[in-house]
Amino acid sequence: MEKTKILIVDDNPLNVKLLDQMLIQSGYETFCSYDGKEAWATLNTELDIKAVLLDRMMPGVSGLGLLAMIRSSETLKDTQVIIVSSLDGSQEILAGSIAGANQYLSKPIDKALLLSALRNCIGDYDRLIEANAQAEKMTRKASLFELFVSVLDTHSDESNPMGLLSHLRGVMRNEMNIPGDPFITTAAEEDVTGINVQDEKIRVCSLPYVAILALDSTVEQRQDVLKMMALMGKHIQLCFSQQQEKKAREHLHSVAETAASKTLDLIKEIDEATEPITQEALFQKMKINLLDILVATGRDDLSSELERLRTGATSGDSSAQNQSDIDALLAAFG
Repeated sequence: MEKTKILIVDDNPLNVKLLDQMLIQSGYETFCSYDGKEAWATLNTELDIKAVLLDRMMPGVSGLGLLAMIRSSETLKDTQVIIVSSLDGSQEILAGSIAGANQYLSKPIDKALLLSALRNCIGDYDRLIEANAQAEKMTRKASLFELFVSVLDTHSDESNPMGLLSHLRGVMRNEMNIPGDPFITTAAEEDVTGINVQDEKIRVCSLPYVAILALDSTVEQRQDVLKMMALMGKHIQLCFSQQQEKKAREHLHSVAETAASKTLDLIKEIDEATEPITQEALFQKMKINLLDILVATGRDDLSSELERLRTGATSGDSSAQNQSDIDALLAAFG
């Protein structure tokens, strides 16, 4: 088992030797420095030192000066610092706490108290490092999903989904660092949503697509891909629905414009018609025009009637379409 590394910093060699013996006997690996400058160099060389036993009064870089340097360093800021000093007044202890000391012990050192403080500090250090690692992992994962969504937004094309899959494959390979040659394709009939092993490959399926990963991909990578596949499916479905709605609106707008134009023309023809038979034919055209609008707005139940009227109109059927028919249709349209 790897020993926990501790740095001892004191300008008094006797104090250093005493602390060094205590820690070695307790199973720690120690490093010793006799001034702040030397200690700073050691900390930047041995990056896995978890705690520093720091004398406060030293020539050159003082203990509080070294502590300030540690707290301002991105790589060393989480290192636990225990000030060990003969200056044990309340003001001195408060100053040490404000500067960022994790513990403040008075000289002469009590071994049991020192070891207890060290255990607490090392436990805090391990928990802090783990929390930082989790936070970094979450940040990295959030950035990855942002990139994934950006690719979806940029390359979504319902007429060519395979082009989008190619871009997402690049994200899997280059950003997620999935080993082998991962790719995405449409799911087979036997595929079900989830993660399965088939033909010495990992199949990550979120219908209607499936990602094929190598066996040496990690569990976390597979789970991330499954989430992304689900997101991809929903995104493509949403894009398709939006596109369909857009087409429907454009179609309705086109039909309405055409119907409005035809209606104005028909009204003019009706006003100018002098023969009853001509008026009846125009009334039929008006009804067809209105039915066109109703069918375009979703009244599919009127499609057969529209087709019947169109057939009758083109075949020369002059069956009467009186004004009450038009009034009823206008009421339904309204």
